[in-house]
Amino acid sequence: MPHDPGSAGSRVATGSVSPLREAGWDVVHVGEIGMSRASDAEILDYARREHRVCITLDADFYALLVLRFEAAPSMVRIRIEGLQAIAMAELLLRIWPN
Repeated sequence: MPHDPGSAGSRVATGSVSPLREAGWDVVHVGEIGMSRASDAEILDYARREHRVCITLDADFYALLVLRFEAAPSMVRIRIEGLQAIAMAELLLRIWPN
């Protein structure tokens, strides 16, 4: 069963998307949907509407959810700065296997 982890956040490398798709994930990068310059709030609103999970390197996403008193969308924050795209995909696949 493919995962639907959802949108990759604005600082997640686009190179992470392909390996995740190959593993069966339904994932999109904000740049693929015309949101590369969108605000964090706009990305969160999109993820909520589309029932997606945000994967991000940006701590501001969590703060925004708290300040807006919202519980959705779900979020995965990667706290390893400088992580290369393939390594990020491998990490996600390891911690969130099919």
